[in-house]
Amino acid sequence: MLERLATALDASPSERDTLLTTAGFRPDDPTSLLADPDLTQLYAVLTDSRLTGEHRATLLRYVRLAVQHAQALGYATEDATGTATNGAQP
Repeated sequence: MLERLATALDASPSERDTLLTTAGFRPDDPTSLLADPDLTQLYAVLTDSRLTGEHRATLLRYVRLAVQHAQALGYATEDATGTATNGAQP
């Protein structure tokens, strides 16, 4: 339905992603998620050349914990290979 709406509106890829994200769906282009200030800051920290290996590993553990928490709440996620993992049902 949203795809048809985006097509009818002749939405650009960025506008289509914004529409999907606003409706609670994952956008086709995950880079559009960098519009979120917190994710932008996290990206900046993780790509900072001054970040030590130990600090990077710690921050990535927090990210993994956030994903595990989302799964525990019942949200499905994908791993790096694109394999879906179903969260536990709340």
